[in-house]
Amino acid sequence: MPHLSLFLLGSFQAALDGLPVTGFKSNKERALLAYLAVEADRPHRREMLAGLAALVASLYLYVNSYLSVNSVEPLIWMGCAWVLIRMIK
Repeated sequence: MPHLSLFLLGSFQAALDGLPVTGFKSNKERALLAYLAVEADRPHRREMLAGLAALVASLYLYVNSYLSVNSVEPLIWMGCAWVLIRMIK
């Protein structure tokens, strides 16, 4: 059976059978893993875990799409309008 080691004091570190675990996309994922590990002695309701997962997923999607084309496009058009007005003057 694999052995998972978590170091929660200081900087977060996780190791699986002595090998460092990487690939966490955000601190929220680390926090969810730490919460589940610390509270492993009691059962968790599926609804509560699904709510936590939905919260983490929605925040992850918001942060990753913050600088998408849809949010930058108005700035580009405003820049084009500013350049056009400067050229006319």
